[in-house]
Amino acid sequence: MDLDSIAKIAGVLGFIISVMTFALTRYERRAKCVVEICIGDTSQFRDELCSEDYDELIKIRVTNIGGSSVILKAESFFFAALDNKTVSYQGKIDWLGLDSLPSPLNPGESCEVAVFTDSLLEILSFSKLDKYCNTSDAMKTNVDIVAGVKDLSNKTYISKGFKYFYYVNALERIT
Repeated sequence: MDLDSIAKIAGVLGFIISVMTFALTRYERRAKCVVEICIGDTSQFRDELCSEDYDELIKIRVTNIGGSSVILKAESFFFAALDNKTVSYQGKIDWLGLDSLPSPLNPGESCEVAVFTDSLLEILSFSKLDKYCNTSDAMKTNVDIVAGVKDLSNKTYISKGFKYFYYVNALERIT
């Protein structure tokens, strides 16, 4: 093998490496958010509420783990369970934290919005599970619950692996 052949092979390999590097950096810079559901109370949203009571909330936490900023649509937050869905723009329940969403949500940052647990369970028709609230049928109240949000380009970010146990009023992440 002469020097000319080695130079051509090195040139082709260099080109392939540069194309792969470009593709990987573009992949790293994509917008990516993780959506989680958690239980909290109203202490975080004191500026939006007038009462001093600590009511239980179900919160949607959105964390930007991608390499670029994301602008979330405040009207697109939703919860879904039992073939029902509630969206923040419908006005059926009070959503806390929508007015204080960061715009844009920078890489590494997170934000939270919340709804009152009792209101959400009522809107999503969890009361039809009351007939199973006994020790023998308790596992029938184990319901998949999903939360999500859309960004400005209509890409939907959805939570995965969350179950709500209506019998004991507990949220659990299934991994």
